[in-house]
Amino acid sequence: RSSDPSQVVQTSLASAFLVVCLVLHTSHGSAAQVLVFDLFLYGVVIVSSRRPTPGGVAVITLSLGMFLMSPDTARLGEYALAMPLITGASRGPTRIWLGYTALALTLLAALTIHRGRTGAFLVSALVLWAFVFLAAWIVALMFRLLEKAERISRENALTQQRLAVARELHDTVA
Repeated sequence: RSSDPSQVVQTSLASAFLVVCLVLHTSHGSAAQVLVFDLFLYGVVIVSSRRPTPGGVAVITLSLGMFLMSPDTARLGEYALAMPLITGASRGPTRIWLGYTALALTLLAALTIHRGRTGAFLVSALVLWAFVFLAAWIVALMFRLLEKAERISRENALTQQRLAVARELHDTVA
């Protein structure tokens, strides 16, 4: 499926974030390792759009590297956690991607606590991340519904073609 729309959306979104990371980190003088880490993380999201399940595992695993950075470091790599949902949840089993979502939100909560943020800030951060993940799920659901509608349309067209052939054959035999 080289022209899978969900794959194109995920690749485009990750590419846009890659460019934003490059611009923001270089203009704000971020540490080189933070820039390289974020660029590598979005690169993995782009490459993994073809194989969402291993890609999701890779993104979660690489995101654990954020704990090794200074807590006050600005990181745009956190947004990479939501991107595998676009292709994964639109094609794979829902229960796997629900587990991925729960794991990613737990990781983001732990990162927020790691930065020394608790209380109301933690709650507002989790609500924000929940909305980000909900948006990714909605996009994935739209792709799943579009694929189902396309499949039904193909099946209906095939049924109509078979009925036409059956009528022709009936008329010829009659």
